Amino acid sequence: MQNNYELALSDFIEIDNENSRRHNVLTMLLATIILNIAYVFGQRIIRLAHIKEFWLHQLVLIVVLALIAFCAWKFCRTTKLLITRLPQNKVQIIWGIVLVVVCLPFIIGNFGQTITALRLPGQKLIQVFITAVLVAFVEELLFRGLLFNAVILLLAKQKYRFFWTSIITAVLFGLMHLVNLSHQPLQSTLGQVIVAATLGLILAFLRLATNNISWGILLHFWIDFKPILVAKDVGTGTLPLGVVAGVFLPLAIAAIICLYLYNRHYVKVMA
Repeated sequence: MQNNYELALSDFIEIDNENSRRHNVLTMLLATIILNIAYVFGQRIIRLAHIKEFWLHQLVLIVVLALIAFCAWKFCRTTKLLITRLPQNKVQIIWGIVLVVVCLPFIIGNFGQTITALRLPGQKLIQVFITAVLVAFVEELLFRGLLFNAVILLLAKQKYRFFWTSIITAVLFGLMHLVNLSHQPLQSTLGQVIVAATLGLILAFLRLATNNISWGILLHFWIDFKPILVAKDVGTGTLPLGVVAGVFLPLAIAAIICLYLYNRHYVKVMA
């Protein structure tokens, strides 16, 4: 029975073979770096091309980002975490509910943004929808897929590998948004880093709890589906960093506790 809770990557990689594991970690990390560069600069190049025809611009964006998402999916080998999903115990369920409750103000606020997006004029609504779908797929496959698998493989022999992999990938996901300094203010960008890192923790937990990446993609899409997504400043604007940190710190703490409880439960099951 315990074998069902082994890493799903074990179906593709000889995890106990140090050379094989090291080779695959390096390959995945290199692919992550290259695809992230392509993701960031691909969008910049498309924007600088000034394609005036709306549908042609959207088509080029779809082709470029879909190709990046496909490559990330191929290199990550699998979007499953374990061969079989690990059931949660009562303590985990309770803290999962706590996490949802703590997120309620954010969830309610995002519903308002969703309604606003749905009221946008035709082409603007289509632009926001397409961008939100593409960003959700690319970023989840890159960070909760490819990078997550690379780090979990790197830490495969560590007892709390799920916990630390989630922390590391969430922090890197947040820091990735520093590239937006090229077109938005420092304060707004730093606020976005805090928000993205917190979201990264929640999305990592969602991947652990559901044993797949699909729910994370859906959540990511819903969070991004708002008018600001295609604005010049996609950060937190003029909102003070202290306020941003104060709002998202409880979410981050609750998510970290959920991640720790998942890993602790896994260790006990596999003992």
